This record gives sequence, structure tokens and C-alpha cells, in this order.
Amino acid sequence: MISRTLVRPVLLGLACLLGNAVSEAATYEFQLDPNFGVGGIATFQWPEANAYQWDATDAWATRLGNGKWAVAMRVRDGTQQKIAVNWFNADGSITPAGPGGGSYTPFQQGLNGGVGIGQALDGSLTLAGTQFLSATDHDFRLFRNNADGTEGYAGCNGSYFWDIPFNLAAGSDYDDAGAFAQDAALRQIVAGTVQYPGGESRIGVGRILPSCAFDGSFDLDGRQVVDPNPFVFNPPPRRTRANVVAIDNSQRVLIGGNATWGLSSTDTGACIVVRLGVDGARDPGFGINGVLYIENFSFTSGNWICDIGSIVVQADNKIIVSGNWTVVDGDTNPSQILVKRFDNSGNFDASFSDCCPAGFANVNYKDGALALMEADGVVLHAHAYQVEQVDLDTADGDMIALKTSDGTFASTFMPQQLPLGLVSTSYHDIVVESPDAFVVVATTGATFLSHRNVHLLKYRRTSTIVFDRIFLDGFE
Repeated sequence: MISRTLVRPVLLGLACLLGNAVSEAATYEFQLDPNFGVGGIATFQWPEANAYQWDATDAWATRLGNGKWAVAMRVRDGTQQKIAVNWFNADGSITPAGPGGGSYTPFQQGLNGGVGIGQALDGSLTLAGTQFLSATDHDFRLFRNNADGTEGYAGCNGSYFWDIPFNLAAGSDYDDAGAFAQDAALRQIVAGTVQYPGGESRIGVGRILPSCAFDGSFDLDGRQVVDPNPFVFNPPPRRTRANVVAIDNSQRVLIGGNATWGLSSTDTGACIVVRLGVDGARDPGFGINGVLYIENFSFTSGNWICDIGSIVVQADNKIIVSGNWTVVDGDTNPSQILVKRFDNSGNFDASFSDCCPAGFANVNYKDGALALMEADGVVLHAHAYQVEQVDLDTADGDMIALKTSDGTFASTFMPQQLPLGLVSTSYHDIVVESPDAFVVVATTGATFLSHRNVHLLKYRRTSTIVFDRIFLDGFE
């Protein structure tokens, strides 16, 4: 029997022996894995009464140590938002087949909104999100379950959750989580918006040890508040948002989101990336006092709102970010996606092609996710877009592959429209499973605000799929 780990070298060797040239480009090609789910797509449909999406990107996946996938999704329990988890087997089949049986958690009663999922050091599952303690008091919250999703994990606050309050001033206790990540030591980082009196807000970030305690080496008490203020004199009132947390190769924390100069949702602002050192302090060698600003790169009139949606870090600590600019003109709100690269100090990398010049006029983009395929030297970017509409109810999904060498399109890799063919398609995570496979997380539904379906789309290198077919024909 031939070991499947030898698929690529054996295939190339066979082609050479037969005198058939195998192009290098062929080894870069990926396609939906026919052995995963149905035609490469695993789907779980929540009951109609139990699924409701606020922004149509609320699903996150993590691959567990046993090979299964755990997927967290924001759902509706009556009039309350909750976070629910369902599982897929390694082959994309649903486990269990439907709600109510087996290791299945329909409602996480301790979370009112989610931002991510991960597996902790001891194998337990951790979900991050926001807890509405009252109508006027919100806190970041980590919620841990046993590895099978059942409640009862006793590692946080004596039960199974850990709250991260900031409470910066009386009457301003709206602390809402926006992003979650785990570093190499499986310390868990949660970032989001923390509010000051009068409606101003800043970015708050907390780091929790695997033992479920604040990390005292992170800004002394495990929490840090960042004011992304570039104005030296007379700063305006400002609001901030955190959408993504990433960890670089030096264990520094990167937080991506936006800052708006004013308190209105239509005020002009900038995309921001904050970098904190391992000790939680702002990194003075990055951007302006630890904050990188990506400002308006167009002369199109109107107030511009920018938002970072994803961050990946190359082996050399170069930072690639994706996001979208929207010009708020009171009509179609045209937008443009962006994919840009910066060096370790936050300087714009002019050698990396300024991606994605199309957009503005009648295109509404929703940024999705980035992932690096380091062995192939490409960055994958999934996003959704819609032409001549003001929402995403009939959006299409795209995935592009850019060479990390210069940012040009890697046309031999896999640029294509994502294949769901359903309305309200948006893509949140791309999880690299191995050098030969990656998984895209998606949600769909009848309308932008009614997503009931969560999907995993698994892509595998075409050459490995070819050998699967050879084995199925009896040659194994």
C-alpha cells in the first residue's frame, strides 16, 4: 500500500517517467474536497426560530485535537442573542444529525454575543463574547465548556466563565467584545470597545492565562485600554472598534479595527492596527505610538469610514491586513476592499501591490478573512460583494490569492467565485488545516439578517484528490 504522504512526489515522479511535463502551477491548484461534506461543503441548518445574524459574519470555527470541527454561531433564543455550538466530524458529516442529542449545545446561556472559539490547553472549549449583565452594564466574557460542549467545566470564577470588566467611569459600562485569539502559550486575548461618558469609546484588551486568571504580566493587571488618537492638539470626540486579534511571531498582540473622528456613525475615520508588546504596553516602534493608521487613499468625495477585517503575519513579521473603505454619501454608500502589507515597523510596503482598485461607485463590499499558505507563498482573501445594492441580501462571494512576494494575483493558485450560490453569503474565517488543505467558514440565509445555515468549505490540493480517486479505483 502506498503511503498517502507520498502523494505529491510520487505523482510528479510518475509524470516525469511517462514523459509528460507537469507544470509547477498544477501543484498549486486547489478544489473543493469531494470527500468532505457534500461536494466539499459541510452544512448545518439551525431551526428557523433559533438563528438570527446581526451582521451576517457571525460564525467561527476551530479544529479540535480529535480532528473534529467545532463551530460557534450567533443565534436567537426567543428575543435574546446567544452563542450556540455544533460539531462536524473530520469528513464534514454532522455530529449529531440534529438538535437535541449527543454533544450539542443549542444555547450558551452566559453569552449575549460572540467573537470567537478556541480549544484551551486542557482540551476544554472556550468561547469569547459579551455578557449583558444589565441594560446598562456589559462585560467581555470567556465561557468554557467541557471538550464535548457540555457545561460543567470548573476552571473560571469557580464555574465556567471569566468576566473582563473595564467600567471606566460611572454610567459608561458598555464594554463589548469584538475579537478573540490564542497565542502560542494558549493565553487568551479578548479585545473590543470600552465606553467613556458621553459616548466616546476606546479599545480595551484583556489577556487571560490558561488557568483562568488575569495575566499580571500584561499591563500589570491583565487589561489595557488604547486611545488611538493621532491628534496632537484639540482632539475631537472619537469612537473605536476592534474586529480582529492576531499574534505575531514575537508574541506581540495586533488588534485591527477602526477609529471615527466624531460620535456619529457617518463621521470620517481611519482603519487602525494597534500593536502591544508581550507586556501589554503599546509598541513605540510601530506606527505612531503603537498605532498604525490607514487613511483615505481616494479623492472620492464624502465621509469615509474604514474598517480592518483581518490580519495575518508572515514569518518575517510583515503584516498583511484586509478591510474595506465605505464613503457615506447618503445614497448607495459605495465601497472598496483593501489588502495592504506593512513592514515590522508599520511602514507601508510599496513592493506589495496595492490590491483591489475596483470598487466605489455602486459596489458594496463586506470584508471577510485572510489566511497564509506559507509553503506556496500566497495569502488567501475571502470577501463578499454586491453591485448596485445598499445591503448584502444577494451578495456573491469571492476568494482571491495574492503572491506574498509582490501582492499580484496568483492566477495559478485558485482565484474563483466561492460556490455556495445562495443569497446573503459572507465569509469570516479561513483555517489552514495542513499544507494541502484549508477550510473556509461561511453563513447563509434568506436575508442578510436571517442566517440559518453555517458552512465549512474544504479545499484540498488537486494532486492529493487525484490519488484518492486512484485508490478508489482499486489501486490501493
